[in-house]
Amino acid sequence: MLDINEALQAIVDGSYGLCKVCKAPIPKERLEALPTAVTCTEHSKEQTVSQNRPIEEDLLSPPAGQFENEESAAYDGEDAYQDVERYGNSETPSDMEFPPLTYDDVYTQSEDEDYVEDYEGFAAADIEGKASKVYPTKAHEAYEEALDEEGVMTVFGDLKPYEEEPYTQENH
Repeated sequence: MLDINEALQAIVDGSYGLCKVCKAPIPKERLEALPTAVTCTEHSKEQTVSQNRPIEEDLLSPPAGQFENEESAAYDGEDAYQDVERYGNSETPSDMEFPPLTYDDVYTQSEDEDYVEDYEGFAAADIEGKASKVYPTKAHEAYEEALDEEGVMTVFGDLKPYEEEPYTQENH
């Protein structure tokens, strides 16, 4: 109530919209958000922002699909939802913009569970983990084409010249 009376007095005095400390104009946005403001943000009484968060936030977890490590192959909340969803949900084909032909197509499609990395479907290693062979498959061709389109030799960027040498066709 004191803030309202102070702002009303500033209107009567003709000083409303001017900071009572530095006499600078108070931004219109601040007055729209806080009509009782008689100081600019620099001279406002409340300068500290509390870093204390409500205790409830410690118990809340992010909704499905908003996890720190989205590319993880580990069983996560999204996988759990997909497992439960197979037993049914409230959606029917008529709820969809492009209705599927069967109820099985209504459910969220899971990602490929076969391999963590794309290349694992065609690259082989021996018992000690040493690369031993690459099997020519359609997946391998698609992988190579994708790399060629990007003009790189790996999915994580281009190789440094000293790493590239064993893979190039040029003989020195």
